Amino acid sequence: MTTLFDVEPISLEHQTPPEVSVRKDPASRGLPFMGTSPADTNGPLQGGSEGSGCAELADALARVTALCRGTRVSVAGLEEAASLLTAVKEASRYLDGIKLSAIARIDELQTRQAEASVDGRKPPLPGKERTLADTLTSGGMQSQAQTGRDMKQARAFSAFPLFGEAIEKGRLSDAYLDVLTSVIRPRLKERAQEDEAALLAIALNEPVEHFKKGVKSWVVKQQPARAEAEVKKEAAQESFSVFPDGNGYRLSGWLAGMNGTALKQALRDIVGVPAKDDYRHPKQRDAEALMGLVFGPAGSSSQIGTAAGSGQDRDCAGSTPLSNGTIARHEILVHVPFSTLVQTEKAIERGCKELERSTGAELCATTGVGLGRRGECLDQRPQQAADLGGVLAMIRAGIDGDMLEGFAPAALPDGSPLAPSQLARLMCDSHMTRFVVNARGEPLDVSYRQRLFSQRQAKAVVGRDRHCQFPGCTRGPEQGEIHHAQEWEKGGATVIDNAVLLCFAHHAVIHREQITIAHHLGGFVFTGKDGKRVGTSRTRANL
Repeated sequence: MTTLFDVEPISLEHQTPPEVSVRKDPASRGLPFMGTSPADTNGPLQGGSEGSGCAELADALARVTALCRGTRVSVAGLEEAASLLTAVKEASRYLDGIKLSAIARIDELQTRQAEASVDGRKPPLPGKERTLADTLTSGGMQSQAQTGRDMKQARAFSAFPLFGEAIEKGRLSDAYLDVLTSVIRPRLKERAQEDEAALLAIALNEPVEHFKKGVKSWVVKQQPARAEAEVKKEAAQESFSVFPDGNGYRLSGWLAGMNGTALKQALRDIVGVPAKDDYRHPKQRDAEALMGLVFGPAGSSSQIGTAAGSGQDRDCAGSTPLSNGTIARHEILVHVPFSTLVQTEKAIERGCKELERSTGAELCATTGVGLGRRGECLDQRPQQAADLGGVLAMIRAGIDGDMLEGFAPAALPDGSPLAPSQLARLMCDSHMTRFVVNARGEPLDVSYRQRLFSQRQAKAVVGRDRHCQFPGCTRGPEQGEIHHAQEWEKGGATVIDNAVLLCFAHHAVIHREQITIAHHLGGFVFTGKDGKRVGTSRTRANL
């Protein structure tokens, strides 16, 4: 997988959020003003306020209810039914907001009276149902689970008054509150309330699916360390299986965001733009594209993943080198603000220094001369030196994720945010394109893409290592990526000394677990962040 970085220096803070005016009841807990004056909270719960419009709306809804009872949609024509559906959806959007506003207001008034009462109990509601939950469950003929969802949304409605007003005015649906409550953890609630205007700006311009990814990006920006924990959790959850089903096979599984995006892009590259007379279902085209990844698209119009030309010899690991000497890759575009890219490089530098200190006792506990500072301890490791030879370079995969706190994370094409270690991994083996935009997002300048590791260097690494060098892995270069030290960390005599071929899966492990690789003359020694030996691999010439 080749990654194209779209680097631009404009971050969320440069966006001007829309002006949203919210009138607040001075005595309320941040709720949008609903027409009830502070004095009403001291009187009977049944009391009201002139000008709230609640009584008029209740009367109108009673009339609508009567009309609903007498409406026979089953005999309506197509145009009539479609027109009714549009009107119902329009009204529902407003009514959902009114319902949440009413739940929040009732809960607030009851809580205030409970706090003022001697026994601390909430007073009963007027009418048949005595509690708010009964009103929603029995009166509303809905499940307790739905009632719980309504109450949870109402609390979010109170906690985020700008969103509350937008929903009450029909500008947003209540699904946006579900995003806030499901993605933003309690520890970040206060910070989210401070940034509510910026989050609302995203919501007003994005469908709820994209808004959810935007909120996830905001969370990663606030807590990059938490994002790293989520990456490890998702990596453990990945699965894929192929099992018999009748005369064929059924595929089942789950992939994390970055891997899923790479697979989706690879299928899209093979499918291309369907011909005018291609009436196959998109699922059929995707199935053929998947088999194209298995067998190679030889004989088809797509040449992605094949040799550029014919009659080329295959590499010993089964890969098919292109005429330019590299392995064919499908590309995905990763968007990363320039400030984040710069800060990530600093975080990598600090993280690698921390690894040098934490693994130094196991790798290089003494000082000496002859092999440079990267191999000063080899005289104390005679068996390892005899087996693998001198140290050529140390290739560390450290990163201090806390340094990325407050920086907008890199994002996949669909807006899904990347954790710091995922960005560091992609920076190892990617193209870089500078893409400058103005405050409105209009492009001002685009540079030629630059390879972070040249094609000639990549070919030399593949020729030397032949397969993934992670201990016990033999995946060939067709599944490989080049992992290399950052510029400041390079200690080898050549650029190639500071690089190693890893399969895409173990490349992710190296960055996720911050593993250090000692490159010897005859192989590689892998050491964990805690200083414990992961394993050793030998280059083919030393097997």
